[in-house]
Amino acid sequence: MSVFGDNLKAARLAKGMTLVQSADALGITNPALSQWEQGKREPKFDMLLELCHLFDTTPNVLLGFEAPSAPGTAVTTGANSPIISGNGNSVTIGATARKRKRA
Repeated sequence: MSVFGDNLKAARLAKGMTLVQSADALGITNPALSQWEQGKREPKFDMLLELCHLFDTTPNVLLGFEAPSAPGTAVTTGANSPIISGNGNSVTIGATARKRKRA
């Protein structure tokens, strides 16, 4: 398995959903979701966001950048945080702006 696959399966099980229920809710086939969980394939970005919405999690959690937090807890980021940030309802992509030092 992969970090993403393990985290995806854990998020699905935490919601109490079967593979069939999850695939139906996402509008995909059972084998597609199974391959993601086994680390054989990866979803496209738009489906990653759908997975986060369905399982009430963030891309950072699914991708292994941070541990799952309590439901409803906002995700905070700092200067050394991964480039994906959000709270499960919205996602921001990109590193935070850094100030240049004047010479």
